[in-house]
Amino acid sequence: MTRIYDAPSNHPITPELMVVNSPWGPVQYRRMIAPGVVFAESASHGGARPSKELQARIPEHRRTRDGWYEEDCEVAYLVVSLPELFHPDQVDYANKTIAGFGGRDIRMAR
Repeated sequence: MTRIYDAPSNHPITPELMVVNSPWGPVQYRRMIAPGVVFAESASHGGARPSKELQARIPEHRRTRDGWYEEDCEVAYLVVSLPELFHPDQVDYANKTIAGFGGRDIRMAR
């Protein structure tokens, strides 16, 4: 069994977000990046997963089917949809990421 490193965080990890698997493989590292949002990494890639309650608040046109937001692009949809959970600089960067794709859908097919 792979050991998961739970990084220190200002937000306690909830049982719902104690993920052990991600779309990119077994989780090796996880950290709560905002209340109700866990960031997880595998050996190959990573992403963020909001709680079911937060996922329901994300507009459908930005929501992923599996509830995971990969770390390079999709996470921008998560941040701009729940701006009250993130630092204004993170929200600004997320908006710039989305704008950089010229309005194209940046969700991955999973």
